[in-house]
Amino acid sequence: MAICKQIIAKHDGRIWVESQFGQGSAFNFTIPLKKSKRILIVDDDEMCLKILKNILVAQDSYEIDMASDGFLAGQKYQDFNPHLIILDVNIPKINGLEVCSRIKSDPKTKKTKIIMLSNFDSEQKKKEAWDAGADEISSKPINSDELISKIRKLI
Repeated sequence: MAICKQIIAKHDGRIWVESQFGQGSAFNFTIPLKKSKRILIVDDDEMCLKILKNILVAQDSYEIDMASDGFLAGQKYQDFNPHLIILDVNIPKINGLEVCSRIKSDPKTKKTKIIMLSNFDSEQKKKEAWDAGADEISSKPINSDELISKIRKLI
């Protein structure tokens, strides 16, 4: 019984016993379902979308949706309600900086974590991403270990 209690406690569950005199005892336990975190990937480069998706799928703990431009990102955001967005700076229709700024300026969505992606070949580009409200920035080409570390830190 003590071993069962330890295992269940490690999974944030609880265990209890219900007894009736002369009829026996029933041991019950509950373990909460693991809730996966939702990540929206926004990039107009199809290969980059596939690479990012493969990196996240390998982690086996994220629900993933994708968008190829800033307008579609806004629509997907409403339906998918992500915990985190991996957002390329240079996307069509509405650029990534504007998407980030809109999300971070809305009281209903400002807590959504955003990782901005770009080549970030200058300090000015990095400053623009931070000023738009990025929680983290990550340079292309993508370093999967670094990206996963940043995602885990944020969500």
